[in-house]
Amino acid sequence: MEQTELLEQRRTKFVDFFKNNINYLSYLILLPILLLGWIIRTRNVKFLKDVVTGKYIPLALDPHVFLRYSTYLLEHGSLYINDLMRNVPVGYDMTQLTIYPAYFIVYIYKFFKVFLEYSTDLIFLLYIFAEST
Repeated sequence: MEQTELLEQRRTKFVDFFKNNINYLSYLILLPILLLGWIIRTRNVKFLKDVVTGKYIPLALDPHVFLRYSTYLLEHGSLYINDLMRNVPVGYDMTQLTIYPAYFIVYIYKFFKVFLEYSTDLIFLLYIFAEST
């Protein structure tokens, strides 16, 4: 009899804890979902290596464009007016394009360069910000 009462008290405490702190239960359920998503998204990263350069490349097309824009921004300080690699041979007017992700990646890269001793690769930031959108 004594053990069943003890088990009932523990069960009541356990249930009351999650009733009073519903956020903990939400986070507890959300954590495996996020972990599974992260595992699925990063499982093919080892196969995304360029055969020519040996560097990692993005999976989708938009991150390639953001990487190209960010690299150009980092080297020259501003973007070109007409992107000749899009809509060949005419090019694409850059004033009609949303280029804020490229600027954001460059600013975060510069921020990490100031505080980290080692060289942060631009592709790392691309995986964090461009691939997650």
